[in-house]
Amino acid sequence: VAAVTSPIRQNEYVKSEPCFYYLMRTDEDIAKSASDAKPQNMDCLVRMRNGFRMEDMDSFLEKMKYVLGSKKEKAAFPTDEDFAEGLKTKNIYTMPTRYKAYIFERLENGDSSEYKEIYNRLDSGEYTIEHIMPQKLTPAWAAELGDDAESIHDQWLHRLANLTLAASAYNIRYSNSSFQEKKTMKDGYLQSGLKMTQQIAKADHWGLTELEERYSSLIQQCICLWPYADT
Repeated sequence: VAAVTSPIRQNEYVKSEPCFYYLMRTDEDIAKSASDAKPQNMDCLVRMRNGFRMEDMDSFLEKMKYVLGSKKEKAAFPTDEDFAEGLKTKNIYTMPTRYKAYIFERLENGDSSEYKEIYNRLDSGEYTIEHIMPQKLTPAWAAELGDDAESIHDQWLHRLANLTLAASAYNIRYSNSSFQEKKTMKDGYLQSGLKMTQQIAKADHWGLTELEERYSSLIQQCICLWPYADT
């Protein structure tokens, strides 16, 4: 996986990206199986970095899809329904940094021709992963969330629907601010240069309804980015 990751982070070998996408749409058991691959399998990954022939890519992807599709039980390649349900409840915030960077880079850039540098800015600390509903349930946020504030906070805090990208300086200064303050303050959501954060700024309020709506929107985007591996 590292052999594939390095050129992608440098925006090279563009045609190798689909293989990496297929690998990423797996659970941790499948990801571990890649790191434990037999030498002949790892050789294929290494050759992707050291001049993997483009004409071999289609064949390689078909073989990769067959291997993933043949997994059973816990290692089975998830259907769209399983993928959606797993992503809804997954604790994204505590995932390894490189996984989070990959997810948020893809969600921000997708197939857009307007590329926004995410990896290096996360690595350098210029960007950070921001909790929309903050980690501390303040009185203002308890009022924002309503009667089931504690339950909503506990369940949704670290899920993808409650996370976005933000400038580190903004996040440190205003991380516990109310939703309206996060939207309208200097360099807040309304002034963000990030598309995903600008989208959040369109909401008038942030509660369970908005979290569920954002989840639905993000899961559709994720299914398009990481489609089911039909063989």
